[in-house]
Amino acid sequence: MMLLSYRKGVMQKKTRSSSWKKFKSYVFELTSPKNPLLEFRQKNGWKEKSYWSLEFLFPIVKLRADYNRTTLRQDLVAGVTIGILALLQGIGYAQLAHLPPEIGLYSSVVPPLLYALLCTSRDTIIGPSATTSLIMASVLSERVSPTDEPMLYLKLALTTTFLAGIFQIILGLLRLGFIMNFLSKATLTGFKTGTALLVMAQQLKQLLGIVGSTSTSGTKMDIFSIISTICERITDEEGIAVGRSFTADKNYRINDNREMIAMGTMNLVGSCSLSYITTGSFSRSAVQKNTKGQTAVSNVFMSLIVFAVIMLLMSKLSLAPKVILSTMIITAMIDMVDYWSMLRYWRADKIDFVACMSSFVGVVFNSMPIGLAIAVGVSLTKILLYILRPRIVVLGNIEGNGHIYKSLSQYDQASRVPELLILGIQSPIYFLNYIYVQERILKLIGDGEDAVRGVVLDMSAITVLDMSGVEMMDDLQKALDQKKIKIVLANAVEEVEETIITSSQNFGKSNIYCTIAEAVLRIQEQIEQALLKEKALLKSVTV
Repeated sequence: MMLLSYRKGVMQKKTRSSSWKKFKSYVFELTSPKNPLLEFRQKNGWKEKSYWSLEFLFPIVKLRADYNRTTLRQDLVAGVTIGILALLQGIGYAQLAHLPPEIGLYSSVVPPLLYALLCTSRDTIIGPSATTSLIMASVLSERVSPTDEPMLYLKLALTTTFLAGIFQIILGLLRLGFIMNFLSKATLTGFKTGTALLVMAQQLKQLLGIVGSTSTSGTKMDIFSIISTICERITDEEGIAVGRSFTADKNYRINDNREMIAMGTMNLVGSCSLSYITTGSFSRSAVQKNTKGQTAVSNVFMSLIVFAVIMLLMSKLSLAPKVILSTMIITAMIDMVDYWSMLRYWRADKIDFVACMSSFVGVVFNSMPIGLAIAVGVSLTKILLYILRPRIVVLGNIEGNGHIYKSLSQYDQASRVPELLILGIQSPIYFLNYIYVQERILKLIGDGEDAVRGVVLDMSAITVLDMSGVEMMDDLQKALDQKKIKIVLANAVEEVEETIITSSQNFGKSNIYCTIAEAVLRIQEQIEQALLKEKALLKSVTV
């Protein structure tokens, strides 16, 4: 009898807000979970609002409350250690990008300072990376020869950095940082592993003294063509991934949009100070973690170390033998070969493994843009497969507990409810998959060993139901009506329930229940009443 209380008022539902308000709320939550203007208005007095504004513009100010001598010492040790690494990497990665060695060092001075002021990550350390350096070299070399026209090549690299910075800032201001999620971890693993092998193979020529010519497709510079290439590939999919990978241990979150603005600003301003593309560096961030660096202030100390060396020892650093630089690059690339993750993808998810290997093979045997494009295509195919062919599982009651229903294939204790088919649809229902969902449900009804007299649809995993889905539900109800099979819904989320109630011709509040247990009880009552009517009708006909 407790189940009756759901409809009698114990679990009252809130007054429904307008569809337009829900839509605006959904769009805003999709792009940014917080409203900065609302937070500003909630502050009391000009002093509190001024402090909040300063912290909002420069998140590093938030450290003032918890920053102490111990934290300062840890950041200083980490910054000095990373600074030494940055000197070696800066020269090596600049060579990888076909740029003068001093450009690689300049890229570890201004950008880290700006990032430290604007970032929300405590562990991301900024600098040029092998991936972005190699991408820049491969794309720009097709337009301008770095050996024949070094100044034009340098100007083009700095212009590209400037434009990439603008592009990143626009993405951050439009709150589009979430689009970085479309590059899966498997895709990045294959991409970086393939890139590492490609870099090592190229550096072996320097290490072994093999002389070869670098072909280019001409010296014509088409800046718009480069923007459709460079900017779409160097927008810190990578940099944000670095920050995310280090947040779990310290139990904090980074703001993707703020990170995008911070990285865009450092690239835009950095390009004016002879810096080329910089991003979050895995190797430097790993050193930050291993040396127990606590905050982004480590970027400041790293920048000061590099600047001091530039002022004192630049002439000597530029004379470093290419063999030594090639050895340093190869050593750094070894850590990027992540075969253990590839093996884990094979064991856990074959589609992720295919995406990883597609990226790897594309990079090694074709080019980095092609490899990345193939891998992204595989990842999108995976998403489409989940949408086009959603799983529909048969649920059963857990023995000894009448309120819990789980998948029959997952739990041995689950058993079918006689005469009922309880189905869980594990995907939103769109115009892309509604036909498959309907056919699959009808097939499951027909494949049952016993006669099915009622169907319960668990709607808890259906987060979206468009009009095609609503019409499918109506058609399904008509088809089952002809077979004298009852159908009810359970666990519908608010938006889906509202869509059904306002748009469906056959379903209403009386067909939607709060729990599967309540739905089972009600449909059993309906089946029993129908049987009684059939018996009464048969008896009257017999008489």
